[in-house]
Amino acid sequence: MLQLTSDFRDKLFNTLLKIRTLNNQENRDLLLRNLPPAPVSAISRSNVFMADLNNITSAVEAWGQLDSGEWALVILTKNALLFAKGTQQGRDLEALLAELETLKVTDISLLTPLKVPIEEVLIWQQDERLPVSFLERGLTASKAVAKVVVPCVLNGIFSSVTSNGSGWLIAPDLLVTNHHVIEARDKRSEPAATEADLRAQALKATVWFNYTDRNQEYTEYKCIELVHCSVELDYALLRLSPISPSTSNQPLSSWGYLSVTQSKPSLSKGSRLNIIQHPQGGPQRIAIRSNFYVDYISTPASPDRIRYLTDTEPGSSGSPVFNDEWQVIALHHASVQVPEAKYKGEAIKYNNQGVLIHAIMANLPDAICQEIKQAQDR
Repeated sequence: MLQLTSDFRDKLFNTLLKIRTLNNQENRDLLLRNLPPAPVSAISRSNVFMADLNNITSAVEAWGQLDSGEWALVILTKNALLFAKGTQQGRDLEALLAELETLKVTDISLLTPLKVPIEEVLIWQQDERLPVSFLERGLTASKAVAKVVVPCVLNGIFSSVTSNGSGWLIAPDLLVTNHHVIEARDKRSEPAATEADLRAQALKATVWFNYTDRNQEYTEYKCIELVHCSVELDYALLRLSPISPSTSNQPLSSWGYLSVTQSKPSLSKGSRLNIIQHPQGGPQRIAIRSNFYVDYISTPASPDRIRYLTDTEPGSSGSPVFNDEWQVIALHHASVQVPEAKYKGEAIKYNNQGVLIHAIMANLPDAICQEIKQAQDR
C-alpha cells in the first residue's frame, strides 16, 4: 500500500482546524465522501471538533492507497477543498495537492513503491472535476437570470428601437442590470440619455424569465420603479411588478433570487468565474469553460473592477458573474482591450470586465441596502 509521510497529514490537520465551517459535524461527515464505507463506519468519532478531526485524519492516513489507486488522504483533502475555495486555507490545500503532483514515485523518503498498474489517474495538476450538485445549483441560479428589453426614448418620444441586455434578481422583486443597458444609447455616436428619458425607458422596460429557447414560451414582467443607479459603477436597480401580466399570472417570487458576496472576494489568478447571460438578446446561455479570473483593476473613474476570460457578447451586459459556489461576486458590464499576451497557450487581446458587487451594495441608499441584506440573510 502507498503511504504518505506523517508530515503531509500534520499539514492537512492544521489547515482543516482553520476552516470554520468544519466546526459543524455534518460538514466533517462530508470530508469522508467517496471513501470506502466499511472503514469509514469504523472511525472513532467525537463531538469535539479537534478530537474528531484528529481521529478522521489519523484513520484515513492509515488506509494509505486504496484499491482504486488513489490515496485516501488525498481524497479527504479534495473534499475539504470544497469548503475552502477562495480562502487562504483553500490555497494551502491546493498547495498540498500540487506538492503531491510534482513528487516522483521513486522518492522513497516519502513514498513506498507504487502499485502497478494504476487504472486511472488525475491528468491535471488541479482536479478539474466537480460534484453533480454544481450543475444542479447552476440550474437553480439560472432561473433568476433574465433578458432585459429597453425601448429607446428620445426627448420624451418613444421610438421603435429597443436595446437588449441581461439582468438578475438580487431580492424578491429587485433586479440588477447595467446603467448602460437602461440608458439604451450607443455612446460612440449618441449623447447620453437625459434623466427624464432614462426614467421613461426604465419604466417601459420588460424582463423575460425562462427565455431559454426561441421556440419556448417565456414569462414577462414589467418594471415599476427605477430604484437607484450609478454611471460610475454602471448599475441600475429596478423594482419589478410582482405578477406577470401574461395569462399565467406567475408570481415573480417563483424564480427565486441570487446569493451575493457582500465583501471583496478573495481571488487568485485562474480562479473560475461563471456567467449566465442572454448574448445578442437571444436565449439564455451559460459560460463555464475557459472561464478564468485575470486581474483586479480600480481607478477613481472606474473603481472595483475585475477582469476575466469568461466568454460574453453584446447583450450579456448586466449578467451575474458567479464563483464556483454560485454566489454573485460581480456585475458583468464590458470588454476591454489589453496588451496581447499568452494565456494557457492562446493569444489574448481582450478581457471581459465586471464591477464587484460589494461596491454596488455600498453605493446603494441605506434603506435599499438593508432590504437586500434582509433578503440575503433568509
